[in-house]
Amino acid sequence: MLHNLHLEGKAIEIITESLSCMAKTGPAVDSTTALTPRELMCLQRARDIILARLSQPMTVESIAHEAGASASRLQRLFRRSEGRSVFEYIRIIRLEQALSALRSHSVSVQEASILAGYSSPTSFATAFKRQFGVTPREISVKSRCFSI
Repeated sequence: MLHNLHLEGKAIEIITESLSCMAKTGPAVDSTTALTPRELMCLQRARDIILARLSQPMTVESIAHEAGASASRLQRLFRRSEGRSVFEYIRIIRLEQALSALRSHSVSVQEASILAGYSSPTSFATAFKRQFGVTPREISVKSRCFSI
C-alpha cells in the first residue's frame, strides 16, 4: 500500500510538471521547494477546479475549500510551485485562452476580452500587452492576414 501511495505521488508530480510546462507557468518544482504528495494532490485539484470553471467568477476561498485547503495554504502552494498567486495563475490561463481564440480568428477583440474575464476591452488590452508584448488587435490582424 505504501508503494502504491509512493507511485501515486510520483505520478502526480509528473502530471504537475507537465501541466506547468504546457501552461508556461514558471519554473518547475525543485528540490528546495519540493511538495509532499498531499500538497501536490491539493494543488492538482485546485488546478482542475480552475480549468473547469475558467469562464466563471472564482474566489481563492471557494477554490481552496473545494481543493481541501485553506485560502492561505493554497496561495502558499501556488507561490511555491508556480511562482505566482492563484489569481495571477488564473489571469494568465485566461489570457492564453484569449490569445488562442484570437489566433484562430474565431473571436473579435471584444469577445476575447469577455473570454478572458475582463469587462473593459481597454483593461484587457493593457493586460494582454503586458503579458504577450503585443496588443490583441495586432494578433487579430496578423491571424487574418496569414489565413488568406
